[in-house]
Amino acid sequence: PDVTAAKEKELSKWREFEASEEVRYTGKEHVLSSRWVITRKSDGSVKARLVVRGFAEQDYPQSDSPTASNNSLKLFFALAFNELTKVKSMDVTSAFLQGEPLTRKVFMEPPAELQRDGHIWKLRKSVYGLCDASRIWFQSVKPELIQLGMKAVSGDEAFFSLVKDGSLVGLCILHVDDFLVAGKPNFLSALDRQLK
Repeated sequence: PDVTAAKEKELSKWREFEASEEVRYTGKEHVLSSRWVITRKSDGSVKARLVVRGFAEQDYPQSDSPTASNNSLKLFFALAFNELTKVKSMDVTSAFLQGEPLTRKVFMEPPAELQRDGHIWKLRKSVYGLCDASRIWFQSVKPELIQLGMKAVSGDEAFFSLVKDGSLVGLCILHVDDFLVAGKPNFLSALDRQLK
């Protein structure tokens, strides 16, 4: 029963973020298979993720996605503990499903429990398993940070800072869908609102 509930929770996120649409299979589409990845967490809860087998795509889109370097992490912590008031980590639930819409056609086989004769799913979002999912997610988040006035630190696209009137107000490091942030209370509140 835990697995069934976890699968339904994942599928509800697919529906909420309109990650796919059901279309008729014509035989001309290249259809990727999918599978469930079930994880039992240390607290006993179960997490289910529907993953497309993106490695079988015929065309390989650009897939690089920036992540912060070790030196950036050291600089982040040095600045955070010397200049700012609070450090916290944030994780975005169902992040890839919230990214920008796909700009190419990708078709997948629905999970067994949702298959209907003659139908497949056309992906609208870069779901888990596609090789460029992390890149598309980063490209979705970056404008949100820039809208807050943040700028990428020179030499590291995944490390952002906000300086106002010559004073450091906030820092943000991205690692796929995890954020490490530090800042003054007003900055942290504004970042929370922007990311929601």
